[in-house]
Amino acid sequence: MPDRMPWLYRIPLILVLWVALVFLIAGLTKPMIRFEQFWVFSDTVSLWGGTMTLLRSGETFLGSVLMLFSILFPVIKNLWLLVLAHLGRPRGFGMKVLGVLGKWSMLDVFVIAILIVSARMDGITEAQLLSGLYYFIVSVLLVNAVSTIFTWAPRVEIKAA
Repeated sequence: MPDRMPWLYRIPLILVLWVALVFLIAGLTKPMIRFEQFWVFSDTVSLWGGTMTLLRSGETFLGSVLMLFSILFPVIKNLWLLVLAHLGRPRGFGMKVLGVLGKWSMLDVFVIAILIVSARMDGITEAQLLSGLYYFIVSVLLVNAVSTIFTWAPRVEIKAA
């Protein structure tokens, strides 16, 4: 019978992944950045709202890139880890898929960092970080921690009776 992680290891990982999913949803929907111009004009943006605004305003390429790498990849990676945790077999095809998701999903953090840096560099616009960004970062850190644990997970052989 194939190796499986014992439930003793899997249950905490599953709980952490559900918590990470809650943080991810909050990070996507809560305001992430407040932009202020000339101390008069203010706009608050969530990742989901900003992406939808880009798509509706005809910025299809940029909106699609944000949708794919900053929204879909983190959600898919979290759900994929939940599947692996429930199955208890972090190896083979499942880990190959996780490797691909892992390489591309860090682009979400890069995109947000570029957005913040560019807003702070123009001198006219001031960017204030809000709770959505911190929820998003906590989610990314939790998912990456579980992913790392899966990479080094102890293997326990279950012998057929």
